Amino acid sequence: MTDSSVRLTSLHAHTEQVISGRARTQREKILECLRQHNGPLTRRMISELTRIPINAVTGRVNAMLPADGKIGLVRVAYEEVDPGTARVSEWIDLVTPEPKQREFNFG
Repeated sequence: MTDSSVRLTSLHAHTEQVISGRARTQREKILECLRQHNGPLTRRMISELTRIPINAVTGRVNAMLPADGKIGLVRVAYEEVDPGTARVSEWIDLVTPEPKQREFNFG
């Protein structure tokens, strides 16, 4: 299988997930998992905790990362060895909105 056919197959599978509504449900499960854990997790850990296949977790997480100047729902907190695989992995965490200070002009 070539790289382009793999990409096309992945795109087709992703499109089916979105149309069926499963992608939204998976996204909600991933966000809830990160909320409940209250700290960064690897994609593998998210997959194990939610029982969502790793390829689906990877797709949903990548879609929620910041892109094209937009703020994402999740972020890569840091890269560190995953104790379950002994490989360096990205640790994913929820994005916490920063409060904005409004300007007050007196004068």
